[in-house]
Amino acid sequence: MGTSMGAVVARGYRTFATRPAIVQPGRVTTFAELQTRVHKVAHALAGLGARPGDRVVLWLENRPEFVEVEQAVFLAGFVRAALSPRLHPTEVLGIVEDCSATVVVTSPELGTALLRAAGDAPLGATIVTIGAVGVDGALSYEALLASAPAAPPVIPPPGPEDLAALLYTSGTTGLPKAAMLRHANWTAMVVGLLTELPPIGDADVILHVGPMAHLSGSIGTACYSRGAATAMLPRFEPAEVLRAVSELGVTVLPLVPTMLTSLVEAAAEGSYDLSSLRALPYGGSAVAPGLLQRAQSLFGDMLVQVYGLSEALVPLAALTPEEHRSSPDQGLPARLSSAGHPSSFVDIRVVSDEGDEAAPGVAGELLVRGDTVMAGYWARPTETAEVLTSDGWLRTGDVGYLDEDGYLFLVDRKRDVIVTGGYNVYPGEVERVIETLPEVHEVVVVGAPDGRWGETVTAVVALKGGQSLSAERVIEVCREHLAGYKKPTSVHFVEALPKNSAGKLLRREVRSGFWAGRQHQIGH
Repeated sequence: MGTSMGAVVARGYRTFATRPAIVQPGRVTTFAELQTRVHKVAHALAGLGARPGDRVVLWLENRPEFVEVEQAVFLAGFVRAALSPRLHPTEVLGIVEDCSATVVVTSPELGTALLRAAGDAPLGATIVTIGAVGVDGALSYEALLASAPAAPPVIPPPGPEDLAALLYTSGTTGLPKAAMLRHANWTAMVVGLLTELPPIGDADVILHVGPMAHLSGSIGTACYSRGAATAMLPRFEPAEVLRAVSELGVTVLPLVPTMLTSLVEAAAEGSYDLSSLRALPYGGSAVAPGLLQRAQSLFGDMLVQVYGLSEALVPLAALTPEEHRSSPDQGLPARLSSAGHPSSFVDIRVVSDEGDEAAPGVAGELLVRGDTVMAGYWARPTETAEVLTSDGWLRTGDVGYLDEDGYLFLVDRKRDVIVTGGYNVYPGEVERVIETLPEVHEVVVVGAPDGRWGETVTAVVALKGGQSLSAERVIEVCREHLAGYKKPTSVHFVEALPKNSAGKLLRREVRSGFWAGRQHQIGH
């Protein structure tokens, strides 16, 4: 048994009909008004050929239409494939092809860039752009809604085991890879988040300042399922965020650690009314304990850390507001370096390379099992078999340990992913771009420690004999082909890269040189 996100959305319209659903400066949309818009979107998508199970790509900045399309997709049984607006158009093209998307909903600017990147090649999906500016080769979102009926879509509602979303997380080869999440996975995430967050109700307002395609949007679904209003800013500007909290009465503000750092600095320097705030959930990368102590001192008991993966949704573990409490006079408690206690709704094991259970305090790979674990990777049976066991355990690739008090500590990653500012960057995709430069003999991309971003993308390059190359050119070629956060922030040139006896590049040895002398091998 169970329910679907479609049923959750529909119940919200009935329960909170007169309550604010979307809050913008000078305008409030109720749940009843949102329902009318969502029904129109569902009919419009169906009119473009979308059928239950078909993929709808959302490549959007934070804006009210994101909520409309997301809820229409959940309600009608389409599949949500939300992408960061920071992705490069060629990356989006690869994803659209990979999942055989039926529709791409985007902005005029991004839609134009996507069509330009596609060139004369058939896209295979209908592009719908939101906004007053028309785009040749795309359809207008508002024009589609103007001719669509407001009645509920006559489509069989999705069930708990139906596919709800694809969360894309590139593989170490740089090829796109999507975690398949069922409606039961998504509703389990909602239940878990509502358990860890302070009580959420129809008087709450969530403000999205990070991409709604990522953690902020996940927390958003939990909030609107309880009748909370949704507000958003198109980008993160600390002073603007703090002003919006005051003006809109924001109670829930999801952040990634780099945002938390900037917000602490801005709040300490200015004078803002933050009395409405009740919850500051954060996650996505490691956080310096000293920052958490300053944030807790400044904001009070509202910090909630959540840990999760695309393959196993948050919260696998959480650090509660009470567990963030500490006294600067007594130093930093060890738990501030942890990801918190494992959720009551998931099983977590720490195992050695041989598969044996690790003792408390002994690091090993984290295995998780529970209702938020994905069904597998989209059209990737081999990769699915590598991470999902026959009895439902997911090999996370994260290395960590549980201490005697049951706190989960993450110390490294078994795979090579770099987490910078809450974004995942996979070395293989960056290396493939750098290797297109004719001067390059070999390259290894690793994460180097950084006080602000946790870690930053760093390229170590060996050139062909007699060749020369500037760091600026390496960064530029990455800028031309990848999202901005994936380009290296520094480039190091070496005579040769270390290899083992079989000739394989020793990535770990390169990376360890940047992390020498540190207790943890992930960014803090």
